[in-house]
Parts: sequence; C-alpha cells; structure tokens
Amino acid sequence: MNMHKSNSARTTRVVSLVHSARLNGHDSYVYSKDVLERLPAQPAGRIGELMPHRWRGLPPGCITNVTRPGSAPP
Repeated sequence: MNMHKSNSARTTRVVSLVHSARLNGHDSYVYSKDVLERLPAQPAGRIGELMPHRWRGLPPGCITNVTRPGSAPP
C-alpha cells in the first residue's frame, strides 16, 4: 500500500468515527477531544468504552470548559 492509500484509509476511519459520534447524539468536537485525551491511558481491554455507542462523555460541568478553536471562551 502506498502512502496516499494509507493516508486515505486513516482519514476514512477518523471521519467514520466522528460521524458515528454525531449519529449517537454526541457533539463531535467534545467527543473527539475527550477520546484523544483518554486514549493514551485507556487500558487495551477497555478500548471499547471509547466507541461512540458506549461513550459516557464528560462528567457534568466539564463541557463548559471545552472551547472550540477560534471561538471565544465561555
């Protein structure tokens, strides 16, 4: 597989995951940010907890701390 096909496959997986988060009623930015922050410490046997259909989100009150790039802080 050449570099272009590899990058395309990776991009397709990421877009699919973000779309699945939306379909499950999650804010795609909040979901992606939380999962990317948790991923390094997530045990391999519990990686399924980060999938959109099982993700429980951030504890109450944490969402107000999420500022999208380019937007004014809350």
